[in-house]
Amino acid sequence: MANSEIFLATADDMTLAFSSIGPAFTFIQDSHADLCAEGSALMLADVPATSKQVKASYLRTLRFTVTGADSASLVAAAASQLEGAIAACALVGVDPANVSKVAELQVALDDARASVNDDLDAPVLTIERLTLHKRGYKRS
Repeated sequence: MANSEIFLATADDMTLAFSSIGPAFTFIQDSHADLCAEGSALMLADVPATSKQVKASYLRTLRFTVTGADSASLVAAAASQLEGAIAACALVGVDPANVSKVAELQVALDDARASVNDDLDAPVLTIERLTLHKRGYKRS
Protein backbone atom coordinates (compact mmCIF):
# COMPACT_ATOMS: atom_id res chain seq x y z
CA MET A 1 0.00 0.00 0.00
CA ALA A 2 1.11 3.55 -0.62
CA ASN A 3 1.95 5.88 2.21
CA SER A 4 0.57 9.37 2.38
CA GLU A 5 1.32 12.41 4.48
CA ILE A 6 -0.68 14.44 6.94
CA PHE A 7 0.25 17.89 8.17
CA LEU A 8 -0.22 18.99 11.77
CA ALA A 9 -0.50 22.77 11.94
CA THR A 10 0.01 24.25 15.40
CA ALA A 11 -0.82 27.84 16.29
CA ASP A 12 -0.28 28.72 19.93
CA ASP A 13 -2.29 26.03 21.78
CA MET A 14 -4.39 24.76 18.86
CA THR A 15 -3.36 21.87 16.58
CA LEU A 16 -5.29 20.80 13.49
CA ALA A 17 -4.56 18.02 10.99
CA PHE A 18 -4.64 18.66 7.22
CA SER A 19 -4.32 16.31 4.26
CA SER A 20 -2.16 18.75 2.26
CA ILE A 21 0.29 21.51 3.05
CA GLY A 22 -1.62 24.32 1.28
CA PRO A 23 -4.57 24.49 3.70
CA ALA A 24 -2.19 23.96 6.64
CA PHE A 25 -0.21 27.04 5.58
CA THR A 26 -3.43 29.02 5.13
CA PHE A 27 -4.34 28.10 8.73
CA ILE A 28 -0.91 29.35 9.89
CA GLN A 29 -1.36 32.61 7.96
CA ASP A 30 -4.84 33.15 9.41
CA SER A 31 -3.62 32.37 12.92
CA HIS A 32 -0.69 34.76 12.45
CA ALA A 33 -3.11 37.51 11.44
CA ASP A 34 -5.32 36.79 14.47
CA LEU A 35 -2.60 36.35 17.10
CA CYS A 36 0.11 38.84 16.12
CA ALA A 37 0.34 42.59 15.97
CA GLU A 38 -0.57 44.32 12.74
CA GLY A 39 2.48 44.97 10.60
CA SER A 40 4.33 41.86 11.74
CA ALA A 41 5.64 39.45 9.13
CA LEU A 42 5.58 35.67 9.06
CA MET A 43 9.07 34.27 8.43
CA LEU A 44 10.36 30.81 7.54
CA ALA A 45 14.10 30.16 7.72
CA ASP A 46 14.84 33.89 8.00
CA VAL A 47 12.95 34.84 4.83
CA PRO A 48 9.32 35.93 4.44
CA ALA A 49 7.11 32.83 4.29
CA THR A 50 5.41 32.35 0.94
CA SER A 51 3.12 29.61 -0.27
CA LYS A 52 5.65 28.63 -2.95
CA GLN A 53 8.47 28.36 -0.40
CA VAL A 54 6.37 26.31 2.03
CA LYS A 55 5.15 23.88 -0.63
CA ALA A 56 8.71 23.39 -1.96
CA SER A 57 10.14 22.63 1.49
CA TYR A 58 10.99 19.06 2.39
CA LEU A 59 11.65 19.78 6.05
CA ARG A 60 9.79 17.56 8.49
CA THR A 61 8.95 20.48 10.77
CA LEU A 62 8.44 24.01 9.47
CA ARG A 63 8.90 26.53 12.28
CA PHE A 64 7.54 29.97 11.55
CA THR A 65 8.74 33.07 13.37
CA VAL A 66 7.28 36.54 13.61
CA THR A 67 9.23 39.72 12.96
CA GLY A 68 8.61 43.32 12.06
CA ALA A 69 7.55 44.02 8.49
CA ASP A 70 10.51 46.33 7.88
CA SER A 71 13.03 43.58 8.64
CA ALA A 72 11.13 41.16 6.44
CA SER A 73 11.11 43.59 3.53
CA LEU A 74 14.89 44.06 3.82
CA VAL A 75 15.44 40.30 3.65
CA ALA A 76 13.04 39.93 0.72
CA ALA A 77 14.73 42.73 -1.22
CA ALA A 78 18.23 41.34 -0.63
CA ALA A 79 17.12 37.82 -1.60
CA SER A 80 15.48 39.13 -4.78
CA GLN A 81 18.61 41.05 -5.80
CA LEU A 82 20.78 37.99 -5.20
CA GLU A 83 18.45 35.73 -7.21
CA GLY A 84 18.50 38.27 -10.05
CA ALA A 85 22.28 38.45 -10.04
CA ILE A 86 22.60 34.66 -10.10
CA ALA A 87 20.09 34.45 -12.96
CA ALA A 88 22.04 37.10 -14.89
CA CYS A 89 25.26 35.13 -14.39
CA ALA A 90 23.57 31.99 -15.69
CA LEU A 91 22.25 33.90 -18.69
CA VAL A 92 25.74 35.01 -19.78
CA GLY A 93 27.38 31.72 -18.77
CA VAL A 94 29.50 33.03 -15.89
CA ASP A 95 30.05 31.14 -12.64
CA PRO A 96 28.36 33.25 -9.89
CA ALA A 97 31.14 32.28 -7.45
CA ASN A 98 33.58 34.33 -9.57
CA VAL A 99 31.48 37.52 -9.59
CA SER A 100 32.21 40.01 -6.83
CA LYS A 101 28.72 41.58 -6.98
CA VAL A 102 27.16 38.20 -6.18
CA ALA A 103 29.45 37.89 -3.16
CA GLU A 104 28.49 41.41 -2.04
CA LEU A 105 24.80 40.60 -2.39
CA GLN A 106 25.26 37.37 -0.41
CA VAL A 107 26.88 39.35 2.41
CA ALA A 108 24.01 41.88 2.25
CA LEU A 109 21.48 39.03 2.49
CA ASP A 110 23.32 37.50 5.46
CA ASP A 111 23.36 40.91 7.18
CA ALA A 112 19.64 41.39 6.54
CA ARG A 113 18.90 37.93 7.94
CA ALA A 114 21.01 38.71 11.02
CA SER A 115 19.03 41.91 11.61
CA VAL A 116 15.78 39.96 11.87
CA ASN A 117 14.89 39.72 15.52
CA ASP A 118 12.24 37.25 16.53
CA ASP A 119 9.50 38.44 18.82
CA LEU A 120 9.95 36.33 21.96
CA ASP A 121 6.31 36.88 22.96
CA ALA A 122 5.03 35.70 19.59
CA PRO A 123 2.94 32.54 19.38
CA VAL A 124 4.48 29.26 18.28
CA LEU A 125 3.50 28.53 14.67
CA THR A 126 4.58 25.22 13.13
CA ILE A 127 3.63 22.71 10.48
CA GLU A 128 4.78 19.14 11.06
CA ARG A 129 4.85 16.65 8.18
CA LEU A 130 3.95 13.11 9.28
CA THR A 131 3.86 9.94 7.22
CA LEU A 132 0.63 8.04 7.53
CA HIS A 133 1.27 4.34 7.03
CA LYS A 134 -1.76 2.80 5.44
CA ARG A 135 -2.40 -0.81 6.06
CA GLY A 136 -3.87 -3.08 3.45
CA TYR A 137 -6.74 -5.36 4.32
CA LYS A 138 -7.63 -8.49 2.44
CA ARG A 139 -11.18 -8.72 1.28
CA SER A 140 -12.64 -12.18 1.66
